[in-house]
Amino acid sequence: MILNGHQVNDTRLLQYIVASADMKYIEVGEREVYLKQNVETGFLVQATLVGSDRTCCIDLAQILLEYSMTCEGHRDLQARNNQADQFGDHLGHLIAMKLLEKTSLRSASGQVFLVFETILNSMNVSYSRFETPSRILYSLDTCPLHKAAQGLVIGRDMPLAYQAFVALCAGALRTVAPGWAIVKPKANGTNPNLSEVVLEEL
Repeated sequence: MILNGHQVNDTRLLQYIVASADMKYIEVGEREVYLKQNVETGFLVQATLVGSDRTCCIDLAQILLEYSMTCEGHRDLQARNNQADQFGDHLGHLIAMKLLEKTSLRSASGQVFLVFETILNSMNVSYSRFETPSRILYSLDTCPLHKAAQGLVIGRDMPLAYQAFVALCAGALRTVAPGWAIVKPKANGTNPNLSEVVLEEL
């Protein structure tokens, strides 16, 4: 069943302002971010413009790149960083919390796999998983942020989008497995490239 352009089992996570792609950062619309579920793809995080057709959606990599433009509206660098961190952390927490509510997985490792593979699948990237009892490594075939930004204006502040992704991982992991820590990626570097996600038990 579809209601207001969305499947009834879609879960709204949050809403954010979309800034213009020029240097004026004028508000041009609003995005609603949803956790979507269907039989074929499982869970995915996607966003649509408020009032648009439900098929006109963007993936999680594009969400982070687009939101980084809104952060650019701050002249103060620290304010930009704080806004990106807060957005990513909050979104990661919501993704993990809603996934746990919607599933009945009991094992800690199963919950971590579900949350982080939903995040990576939502970024349209291929990956391989390697694991030990105290370490989980996802090796990505390509950087999903660079891939999503190719030819688009929204890719001009890649470090900020990368930082938001790191914060998203932190918020998700803190929610699903507070006894674990993120080894990679780390929020540093002027030309970040997302190639691995590494989690370790403390």
